[in-house]
Amino acid sequence: MPADLATRAPNANTHPLEHTVPARRSEHVDKKTSRSLTLVAKTIQNLANLVVFGQKEEYMCGLNDWITRRMLDMRSFLDKTTVRVGPPGRLVRHARRR
Repeated sequence: MPADLATRAPNANTHPLEHTVPARRSEHVDKKTSRSLTLVAKTIQNLANLVVFGQKEEYMCGLNDWITRRMLDMRSFLDKTTVRVGPPGRLVRHARRR
């Protein structure tokens, strides 16, 4: 994760995959659908963290171009919707409100 994002709250690391796509753990979803939803959630989580897939999940590296092309849009979204946290407990900047 880029260093400047480490000072933002929240980010995708604060939300387990179960919270990103809760339907994937539903008893009404078959294993293949659950796996598909997991892969979608992993991709969204990497985009939200502005990181691409690496050696740990080489089978997902085919999505790195897609993630990379959308990183500027995600950074813009994060700038508009997150709060930058300074020294302990001190907010540096509030998120813009529309």
